[in-house]
This record gives sequence, C-alpha cells and structure tokens, in this order.
Amino acid sequence: MRTSRPAHGNRPTARLVTATLVALILAVLTAAPAMASADSVAAELAKNPVFVDPNAPIKVDASALLDRVEAAGTPIFIAVLPAEARTETNGDTDALGAKIAGALKQRGTYLVTAGTKYTAASSTLSRGEAKQLAGQAFQANGRNLDAALGQFVDEVSAAARNEPAAQSGGAGAAAAEVVGGSRRLRCSLWCWSVVGR
Repeated sequence: MRTSRPAHGNRPTARLVTATLVALILAVLTAAPAMASADSVAAELAKNPVFVDPNAPIKVDASALLDRVEAAGTPIFIAVLPAEARTETNGDTDALGAKIAGALKQRGTYLVTAGTKYTAASSTLSRGEAKQLAGQAFQANGRNLDAALGQFVDEVSAAARNEPAAQSGGAGAAAAEVVGGSRRLRCSLWCWSVVGR
C-alpha cells in the first residue's frame, strides 16, 4: 500500500534551510571588516590626529602616540592601516597618503602606514624632510612600529623648531638615510614624497 505525503510536508524544512542560509550570509556580511577608505581615514584624523585601524597588522599604542603628537608643537597626522587600504589607489601607498591629506585639507606632517608600506609628506617642513625623517625612524627601529613612530614624531617636532632631533628626545638623529629612489606626486596641499617602496 502506498502512503501519500501531504503536498506541503517539506515546506517547513525548506523554510528552515532558507532562513538559516540567509542568516549565515548576513552574519558573514556584517562580520567582514570594513575596508578603510581615504575619506573615512581623513574623517577619523579630523577627530583625532592618530588613527589606528583595528585591522592593521601591526598594533600600536595609540594612546601613547597621541600624547606624543599632541606635545609635538606642530600638526602631525598618523594613520596606521591594513595593506588592503591601498586597494583604492591600486596598491600605491603614496597616492593613498595624498588622497588622505587631500580629503583632510589640513596643513601639517603626515605619515601613513598600510601593511608594511609607508609614506610621509609635510606642508610645514622642508621639501622631502618628512620622507627623510620617516626613513631614518623606520631604519633605526626595524619592526618596532611604536618606537619608529615615536622617533618620527620627536624628529618632526624638532625639525619644526629648527633643533637637532636629539634635543627633543629623538633617538635616531644619527641614523642612516633611506637608500633608494623616491618619486613625488602633486597633491592639492603640497608635493607628496614617497617613502617605503
């Protein structure tokens, strides 16, 4: 004898599967970290001159760095970002830095790290000086990003006062200069100098 199933017998199971799939898709979409864009980074820097993206691969003591930046006596903006932030500029770190500075529209010295790449520029220091100071700081401190960023801030502060870096507590006054070439991009605020390529 043949038993017949009700025509609607599988609908609760199908609805459950569909609801579960929708919930999983929504969970994945909302859990995926939002990629930092130049505009969103500039908006964060407008509120606070030190921005450390939670997805950055290298962790930084943002509070200690902010204290140093605020005591520098010259405007300094630092963004520590994941490598994916360079996606919007086709992998070009200097273009990302220029885009952030252009969106922020504030005079000062900028340092942007994106993954293991970095770039620096300034509208308040001599042309190329921010690039040189960043290179010295990163070369002197290797993988210690906290120390490199702290040294950079100290040296920018000293340079803005026309003092040797050692007088402001900068640890890398005698560090070797960055080797290799650099290229410059035009920016609405100043000429952006490329570092770390």
